[in-house]
Amino acid sequence: MARAQASAEYSESPEAVWRTLTDLRRQPQWVAFHKQWIAEPPERPEEGATFKESVAILGPPATVDWEIVTVKSRELLELSGQGTTGVAARLVYQVTAGAAGSVLSIDMELTGGPVVGPIGDMIQDAAQKLVESSLAAFPAAR
Repeated sequence: MARAQASAEYSESPEAVWRTLTDLRRQPQWVAFHKQWIAEPPERPEEGATFKESVAILGPPATVDWEIVTVKSRELLELSGQGTTGVAARLVYQVTAGAAGSVLSIDMELTGGPVVGPIGDMIQDAAQKLVESSLAAFPAAR
């Protein structure tokens, strides 16, 4: 298993960060592992909705079939994905109140055959950098 976690604080309110986070079609602006939509996501996330995305963590892009598992308004967005390479993904975004506005946390888990041994360590390192880059590029950070 490979896991990447990071958080960043923004001056915007949790509601404002949530609005940006859940405008899934804006993800190409800030999600560092996003390459292109294969089947666009819904305008706003709803539990059970699905979409397809081309992502790249380490190496060439792969298609991931995503399902929106949990939407807890202004707090939690959880996605479950299955990649064409046999890798399963879990992606959790959490928004909380912070001292100066809000905190956005991203937790990514990758499991499956290719995510083992030394290559798994390389995937984990690459995923960590991509999660941190995504938070730095999040529109509220600008």
